[in-house]
Amino acid sequence: MADHTRIEDELELFTCNSSPRPYQTDSAGLNASHRPGLTPDDFRHEQYLLIRDGPRRALVSGCSHKWVLNIMEWFHPDVLIGAFTS
Repeated sequence: MADHTRIEDELELFTCNSSPRPYQTDSAGLNASHRPGLTPDDFRHEQYLLIRDGPRRALVSGCSHKWVLNIMEWFHPDVLIGAFTS
């Protein structure tokens, strides 16, 4: 998946895998299975849905292992809905 997919004018899906992370993150002990073993998870699978309603922007984050502060920096949403980690 590319870092950005436009679904329609009001809906866009992002991964932000190429975006710099101003706030450092780590895997918090979570690992991904890669052959031949496990590596610290980089959370490349996380996705963010941006919903536009006129000038308002709502962001849905299924999980936020890339850190909420980074997500807020990337999008500056009016509303952020999702699961949060620190």
